[in-house]
Amino acid sequence: MDTSTPVGTWYLLANTSRLEMSIVRSGASFTGWIANEGGQHEPLSNFSWNPGSRWLEFRRNGPGFYQWYRLSLTYGVVAGRFSHLSSPARPANTAFAFHATGWSPNWLDSGIVPRTWNLTINTTYQAVLRIDRDQGGALRGRLKVYAPGEELENDLTAIAWNGTNLSFVRTGPGFTQSYAGTANGRMVQGTFTHNGGPPTPWSGTRGEVLGFGLGSRVPQRAAWQEATRARLVNFTEGMRLANVDIPAVTVTNLGAVPIPPELRHSPLVHTFEPPACQSNWDHADDHDSY
Repeated sequence: MDTSTPVGTWYLLANTSRLEMSIVRSGASFTGWIANEGGQHEPLSNFSWNPGSRWLEFRRNGPGFYQWYRLSLTYGVVAGRFSHLSSPARPANTAFAFHATGWSPNWLDSGIVPRTWNLTINTTYQAVLRIDRDQGGALRGRLKVYAPGEELENDLTAIAWNGTNLSFVRTGPGFTQSYAGTANGRMVQGTFTHNGGPPTPWSGTRGEVLGFGLGSRVPQRAAWQEATRARLVNFTEGMRLANVDIPAVTVTNLGAVPIPPELRHSPLVHTFEPPACQSNWDHADDHDSY
């Protein structure tokens, strides 16, 4: 059951602009602020929240402009549209012409793991860092450098992570790198040493926030699947204009496509021969399919 509400910290992508937002309860309604990431806070007002339809609406009061947001909220993610005008009055729904999506760590993060960050190492190397706990509760981690040249993914050792401070050791052929950093919001940054050399910068931003992780969510797999499927549907449908139905999809069965005569005896074309004995298929349903 979806119990998420507008209350919390939110990270939005409004067209191409990164925004951060905070919403708190205020009597029977809400109050809060929104800002360009790292910028000055701007007040929010004119909140409307329908927990049945799960539509959230509010106004951003910016310097010389007003933006009205209309967002569909599902399991801690939002998707919808916003307007950008010089007048504070709520415009017609057709003025909500710009797209917005976002997520809240208050509703997506069940603890300090799992975490994934997209990293830039030494201003050059692009990588993905994953930290999680295994089913036994031990911290595990992996780091994969994929650009400018792809490298093997490394299992990490000496991992320490308390939700704010992070350190680990990455070992590869002929090198040992010791990382230390601090997480703040969706950002992380720090320094590392390569074979005991001088400190070198690394930084990153949260990524794969809907991901399953490396093991800590195994006991909650069914609940995670249900919520994640609903979130993905919201991302694809939440930006529809109000009162606009989902377009109908028409599927036409064209029947079997005959194999051209010149390909009928080609080694590239395989035909299925049913097994002489069905015993090998008796337990096919025992295997999970993904």
